[in-house]
Amino acid sequence: MTNKELIEKLNQVKDLSAGGQPEAVWIASNRDILMSQIQPSSVNESPVKELGNGFYYGQYFSNLLRQNFFKPAIATFSIVLVMLGYSATIGVANASLPGDIFYPIKTTKERVQLAFTFQEAEQVKLQMTFVTNRATELQQLVRATDNDSKKTEAVKKTAQKITKDIGDVKDHLNKINIASFNNDKSKIIEVAKEVDTKTLEVKQGLVETHSILSSEAKKNVEIDLKKAISTTEETGATALNVIIDKYKSGEASIDSNEVASRVAERIKDAEGNIIDANKVIETVSTSTTAIINSSAKLSNPTSTSTIPTLSSIKDQPQAAQVVITEAKNLLDQKDFSSALEKVTETNKIVSTVEENVRVVVDESNKISNTSTSTSQSL
Repeated sequence: MTNKELIEKLNQVKDLSAGGQPEAVWIASNRDILMSQIQPSSVNESPVKELGNGFYYGQYFSNLLRQNFFKPAIATFSIVLVMLGYSATIGVANASLPGDIFYPIKTTKERVQLAFTFQEAEQVKLQMTFVTNRATELQQLVRATDNDSKKTEAVKKTAQKITKDIGDVKDHLNKINIASFNNDKSKIIEVAKEVDTKTLEVKQGLVETHSILSSEAKKNVEIDLKKAISTTEETGATALNVIIDKYKSGEASIDSNEVASRVAERIKDAEGNIIDANKVIETVSTSTTAIINSSAKLSNPTSTSTIPTLSSIKDQPQAAQVVITEAKNLLDQKDFSSALEKVTETNKIVSTVEENVRVVVDESNKISNTSTSTSQSL
């Protein structure tokens, strides 16, 4: 086959893909038929039940490409075959969740999309969309399975992925904000608005994921989820700061009411954090007050001054409430930057509360275990 003929075949593939993707109903009804047709006949049936059809889907193309890829005619046929199956494969992959066999196809497709998005502003928006998808997947995952070990591992990895990706969004946002002095000012505003809005969605998804998990699973993923939440809040604050700065400098057309509304959303979110912190303290008080208040410092006598007690933590949410009230007053005065600074300060106080509660609970558990061991030895 000549190069010209090969190009013509590839153009035909392009035309086929332009015909549209099959509907989700078609994918669901034909998936089993498709899989049964592409399974190698030399494989016995017992592994099918253990590994699922997706295993053979990848194995089939792996064997085909390994044996024949360098033959031009077969290479063209393989490309056409892959493209004809592309819609069905992507349809299944798009519905997959972390830990599923098709999930790597989904994330690989996203990486390809990012690689072929050359404007950095569009990259930020696209990556923010993918981060939002990860938060949604976590909610679906924790509701879809009772397997705590699978759930815990997937949540940890996905939370770590969110932390990394949302951090990248923050860095790229700062970069294009600096570059915007010589470019279209409205573009950075558009991107910052999207990041501001979607970080609130991501944060809510992470909080809901945490609330659904069992007590044991929460212990295993607590640090990773809190890190993802904290980084998401920081990125959202960065985006809102960009919007406020552009508003104050008059570089772009943006209404003061919209800025006020966005700051008010951040204040509302921070108030929710304070409420959650109080609930955590109440829960810990009910289960561990006697141990914590009487003996918390005894388990580590070399560093007693660094171990918080429950009584010292209880006042912190009240301090956070004072700060958020100041934020509301500053918002009324249209001092948006100062109001946002108060929101950030509030979130840091709440984060400290959560960290101190974890320390107290850990110390309480150590004391309880030590007491149990002592009793058993006696």
